Amino acid sequence: MTHAELVQYAEKWLSSRVGFSFNDRMRAYTQEFPDVIGFRQWWTVIIECKISRADFLADAKKPHRVRVQQGIRKGMGNYRLYACPTGLIKPEELPEKWGLLYFSEGGRCKAIINPLDMQGAVLRAPYVFDADRQEEMNMMYSALRRLHLRGRIPEIYGPGWQE
Repeated sequence: MTHAELVQYAEKWLSSRVGFSFNDRMRAYTQEFPDVIGFRQWWTVIIECKISRADFLADAKKPHRVRVQQGIRKGMGNYRLYACPTGLIKPEELPEKWGLLYFSEGGRCKAIINPLDMQGAVLRAPYVFDADRQEEMNMMYSALRRLHLRGRIPEIYGPGWQE
């Protein structure tokens, strides 16, 4: 399984649980670049995809992760999960409050630790992070700006729109 395939699987999994999401091809002026980010009315989710042990172990040393651990800044996502091939990451290796998804070839997912409250009404206290809304707004702004520049914003008002 490639990193790109895992990102695709994780985005598909997350998209069925949030209002919308986008993956690491979406770049914005942010300090953090999650592999997948999803937005719901009241909360956000990021998924970091890891296909090797080395990549997983290096993740904790990324500058934005270190700053979050030191309390210097917040990270993206009220909920944060790792996605990996089955068995690559053990639950006991996770940073505090992170979730874990195992994916097999073909994209079948097994949620090992799933912190999401699928009703969207309550943030599950043991897993919730105080997210960096400015970073998340930068991602949202960048996505909407791209649609605006392509003349696509009027589509949000068009026929077939439903709340």
